[in-house]
Amino acid sequence: MRSEHRLRRRAGVLGTGVLVVAALVGCSAAGPAPAPAPTSEHAAPAVHRDVAQQQMVDAVEAVTGRLGGTWQPRTGPDYLEDCRLPDGDQGAKWRYLVTRASSGDVTQDVTTTEDRWTEQGMTIDHWGTADRPTIVGRGGGRTDSVRLTVSDGQYAVQALSLCFPGDADDDF
Repeated sequence: MRSEHRLRRRAGVLGTGVLVVAALVGCSAAGPAPAPAPTSEHAAPAVHRDVAQQQMVDAVEAVTGRLGGTWQPRTGPDYLEDCRLPDGDQGAKWRYLVTRASSGDVTQDVTTTEDRWTEQGMTIDHWGTADRPTIVGRGGGRTDSVRLTVSDGQYAVQALSLCFPGDADDDF
């Protein structure tokens, strides 16, 4: 039964990944994305799962609230995946992805979002191109990462929570 649960979870992750990649085609047109920076899951103290989830939701809502419009959840906010705690033990983290079927002033929206994340103590990674950028905020102590991606006529915001003790395959 546990292996069936893992297979369903992995199939769901793969299916979601394919949909996100398909929706955001072109974001890496400028070349391969740089290797991800080390994430906070290896440096942050343990956080309670409910706190981690709320901080992740707050991070997504902060971005979507500033950008306005109607956003549709695609994954989460109650979707779990595996991670490792600083001591090497098994952990879990939440994933939340929302999209909006329209874009605005891309340059202004990206700059405003980046400025806010920098004020919160995050480091910013830049991927994609000027008209199809992706910015990723890492650090700040409240999420593992939060990302804004722009593609043709669409915005996507995704956040990963901090890693917390637990197993993503166990029912919480």
